[in-house]
Amino acid sequence: MALTFPLSLSEFFGGLALVSWTFDLTEAYETSETGGGEILRSSYGPRLWEGTVSLRTRYHQDAERINARVRSLFDARASFLIYPPHMASLTPSATLNAQRNGKEMRLGGLTAGEEIRQGQFLAFQYGSPARQALHQSVEDVTADGTGLTPYFEVIPAIRPNTNTGATVTLGKPVCKAIAIPGSYSPASHRPLVSSGVSFGWRQTLR
Repeated sequence: MALTFPLSLSEFFGGLALVSWTFDLTEAYETSETGGGEILRSSYGPRLWEGTVSLRTRYHQDAERINARVRSLFDARASFLIYPPHMASLTPSATLNAQRNGKEMRLGGLTAGEEIRQGQFLAFQYGSPARQALHQSVEDVTADGTGLTPYFEVIPAIRPNTNTGATVTLGKPVCKAIAIPGSYSPASHRPLVSSGVSFGWRQTLR
């Protein structure tokens, strides 16, 4: 059966056995310097999540099963869902109650006293056709007795066409990503085992 993109979390992560990875937010500004030495900055686009994936050593047959899936990601039509595996949360979901200033949001549907911690990731769909937003809280907040948090700031900026009432995923918050062209590092084969497979990825808003 032909692959359907974006690959789900289970289709992408299933069997990968990561040995290391990175997960970070790109810069999206350019700089210039005045004659007086002042550095000026100007934004040129949205900040996007990106990272690298490195796979552990495996026996040849198992390695090639995984390598085939990784190679498929470098097709021009390919995409996949990815989440920060080092920061999964026990809280499955909440609701986007409100947002303001393009950088603050308020969540509802939580248990009274539940916390959104600085550094926690959260994701939701927005716009039409639906796109996937992934944000990170930059402060701690606690839900009140009705399960509603105060406003808190997130990075990156909240996209236009974000509507209140959206389901916010906290457990395994994902973004849609593509493999970065030219980033694939193939396996090094030795007797019995293959190792060294890695590639880079970047969030896409398409």
